[in-house]
Amino acid sequence: GEVAIIERLEKKDQDTAKLRELFAAGDVDGSGEMDWVEFQAMIESQEVKNRMAMMDLETNDMYMLFHLLDGGDGNISFEEFISGVLRCRGGARGVDVASVLNENKKVGVLIEDIRKCLELCGVNCRRTGSETVGERMKRATTEAET
Repeated sequence: GEVAIIERLEKKDQDTAKLRELFAAGDVDGSGEMDWVEFQAMIESQEVKNRMAMMDLETNDMYMLFHLLDGGDGNISFEEFISGVLRCRGGARGVDVASVLNENKKVGVLIEDIRKCLELCGVNCRRTGSETVGERMKRATTEAET
C-alpha cells in the first residue's frame, strides 16, 4: 500500500528530473520553451529515444504530443511538456476518454449553433448530394452577391 505509493512518487520525481534535463538540452536558445525545430532535434537524439523508451514512451508519440500541447504559438513550455509526457505513459485512463468525449460533445453543440446561425442568415448548411458544406457556403455566398 503505502510503500508502493512512495515508490511511484519517487519514480515520477526521477522521471521528471530526467525530462527536465532533456528539455533543458533541447531548449537550445534558453528561452524556457521549445519550438518545433528544437523539439524535433531533441527527439531525434538516440539518448532521448533511449530515455523515452525506458519511461514507456515512443518518440513517434512525441510528434503528436508537441502539436497537441502547442497552444498555437509554435512553442511548448517545460510544464506543458512534462504534464503531456507523464499523461501519455501507459494506456488512456477512463477519465481521459471521458474528457475527450465531453469536449467532442461541446464542439458538436457549437457546430450546430453555427449551422443554425448561418441558416438564419439564409445559408443552407445541410449537405446535399456530394456537395460539401464548404462548397455549399461558397455557392450561397456567390448567389447572394449577384
